[in-house]
Amino acid sequence: VSILTCNAIIVKIVLSLGLVNERVECAEAERDFESAQMNLTIAERALQTILSIDVPIKTTEKMFIGNNMYNAYYYISNANHMNPIISIANLEKRLAEVGSKVSLADFLPEVAIIGSGVIGSHQLSDMIPRWAVGIGVNLRLFDGLSSQNRYYSSRLMEQAANNAVESTRDNIRLLVEKEYYTLIDSHSAIISSQSLIEYAESYLTTAIEGFREGITTSSDLIDAQVELAAAKLRYADAAYNYCIALAKLLEATGMSYEFTNIAQSGSPIEI
Repeated sequence: VSILTCNAIIVKIVLSLGLVNERVECAEAERDFESAQMNLTIAERALQTILSIDVPIKTTEKMFIGNNMYNAYYYISNANHMNPIISIANLEKRLAEVGSKVSLADFLPEVAIIGSGVIGSHQLSDMIPRWAVGIGVNLRLFDGLSSQNRYYSSRLMEQAANNAVESTRDNIRLLVEKEYYTLIDSHSAIISSQSLIEYAESYLTTAIEGFREGITTSSDLIDAQVELAAAKLRYADAAYNYCIALAKLLEATGMSYEFTNIAQSGSPIEI
């Protein structure tokens, strides 16, 4: 058997192994895709149950990059006014302040003013006054310290509500900052992944030309294809993380309704 025949047999075997490997990878990818579709169906049904609705859930079908993103201060400032958790904490604070004012009213005197006047004085004796005014004051001097206890209790509740508001604002601020910088990191990962794709495409083109000329082996060609697929997968993962980080950031800010607008005006990501 000549050397050329042996080389041809070896190349054929290598290509056959590469083809088998590609088929295995495709079968695993199809299985993962079917599993993802099943998980999506389960998630949609769970969301319909939570929202108590029967209409289909419209999910985001494309990944994108927002064109007009603001700095962290913008989202933190909006979160202080629009985050529902902070709004609830502020409402509880106002209720505690009202309760404190109500308990303080127990120390104030009760004043009642009454008055009367005669509209018609025909055949009415001059000894009967034509008008009268009365003032009554009721001041509680001692009630067993119950008023003081209620007032101190209401003041403690007011102080606790104030502390809860500050703590909630700090926690939301940290959450917004965390999601914001996660968004920035995801955006940077997208940019770097684009460079990796360009490099992998250039490397694959070189490998194809080398394989045609007999310089590059089939194994190197397969490695170049795998590297390009890995770069695209890394790019898709970065784009997915970007969209997730943006959704979490808007949720923490209380601006979830802006997600659809940003998606429509943003730059779509093509994989």
